Amino acid sequence: MFFVVLCVGLSLEDPEVTPQGLGTRWVLQELVHGRFEVSTTVLADFGHILDEVSTCYEYDSETYVWPRCRGVSKSLYSVPHGHLKIFEQFLESYSGICNFNYKVRDGELRIFELNTRIGGDLAVDAPRERARRLFEKLDAHWCISSNDTMPEKQFAFCRSTGLPQ
Repeated sequence: MFFVVLCVGLSLEDPEVTPQGLGTRWVLQELVHGRFEVSTTVLADFGHILDEVSTCYEYDSETYVWPRCRGVSKSLYSVPHGHLKIFEQFLESYSGICNFNYKVRDGELRIFELNTRIGGDLAVDAPRERARRLFEKLDAHWCISSNDTMPEKQFAFCRSTGLPQ
């Protein structure tokens, strides 16, 4: 079992905070300050990004700690090409849908969440037509060939997602 700690204004080197040290059962996650957070859902085929839908969220505080922070705005976001190239490094050999949550600080990505599932941004906040296009691309890319001509990797993907073969 592991424990995840978000460091909110604490020094973990302080013996009063961690008198026994952290040991091997703790994972530390940097608290990344900033009012803006991006959630990007990508469709990938063996690490190559075929499509993405992103939403940028603005919050009323530089430090997001739920439920003390409230959303101010959300909008469709155009992800810079360089960010997509970084995502592809995480997705090597991965095929399917993946969701990244991150902030940009000092011009660099600070990825703090990566989920191999549809994120709430795509399920709830993305414009329906844009989300539909991503799902149509998913369907067209993996599941429209006849059973006789579809490569085995595509069969496996359709079976694993429950999509029609």
